[in-house]
Amino acid sequence: MTDPLLAVEDLRVRFRIKTPLRALLDRDPDPFIDAVLNVGLTLEKGQAYGLVGESGSGKTTLARALIGLNPAHSGSIRFEGQELIGRKDRQFKTIRRNIAMMFQDPAGSLSPRLTVRSLITEPFKIHGIENVDLKAETARLLEMVNLGPDIAGWYPHQLSGGQARRVGVARALALNPRLIIADEPTAGLDVSVQGEILNLMGRLKRDLGVSFLIITHNLAVVRHVSDRMAVMYLGRFLEQGPTDDVFAHMRHPYTHALLSAHLNPDPDAERVRVELAGDVPSLIRRPTGCEFHTRCPFARERCREEFPEAAEAGAEHTYLCHFPLAADQP
Repeated sequence: MTDPLLAVEDLRVRFRIKTPLRALLDRDPDPFIDAVLNVGLTLEKGQAYGLVGESGSGKTTLARALIGLNPAHSGSIRFEGQELIGRKDRQFKTIRRNIAMMFQDPAGSLSPRLTVRSLITEPFKIHGIENVDLKAETARLLEMVNLGPDIAGWYPHQLSGGQARRVGVARALALNPRLIIADEPTAGLDVSVQGEILNLMGRLKRDLGVSFLIITHNLAVVRHVSDRMAVMYLGRFLEQGPTDDVFAHMRHPYTHALLSAHLNPDPDAERVRVELAGDVPSLIRRPTGCEFHTRCPFARERCREEFPEAAEAGAEHTYLCHFPLAADQP
């Protein structure tokens, strides 16, 4: 049995919020916050995994931990069977050749002083890869993302939003990575262009076997591209599983609230709207019991006092809730 491309187990990412002196003066034995807590996921080769949640839920922190930009406090991150936690930065260089990033703001992430050719071939220079025909590589990469070779000499300000996004994808594909981490891949794009980008990602997944970890608040993106998904809140996975199963049989009220906030394409379908009260709590003062109880319309006394254990809703579909929604909840 081969290893999955990416396997994360019981991951915890912590950040210090007080200096050692301030913590000593305050007699605070734990001057940290947990930005990611007890997270686990498995991503197979050629699949896409969607991370969904409100801003501040921990999605980007988790992604940065996977590539060593945020140090993990504990747990395990295995990429192609290799443990990544504890590696020195220079040891990440080879691994980072196989993990690429697509940034949320494509135009802002592209240097305005570099041409498209320089931008998408820059990874070869960063990783010291020589004896490469950069002109041929430029043509190959532009063709892969359905852009013509004539834009190779253009600068970022000459690109439309969709073109800039495709250039970002081409740059991410330069070193033939196994995994692409896509941060809000369709943010700020027109609906028609969003569809083009999603279809492109689906084609790359199918034809090249590239895997994607997709960070988004757009549930249409997850439903269109992702094979599996997780819903994050305060750094935890409140629900995760196969995308089709989670959409069809959501069990956690937070998942239902996120999904019900988006329009149902069927105007005749009945749909129960779950309203969220208040704002996301501060990580400095995590609520007791179920951490979602302060905003949950179905919370009871048990929710305020007792943290829920993981329960199963189907094959590989799990959730954290004392009083889950019915399996056929619309």
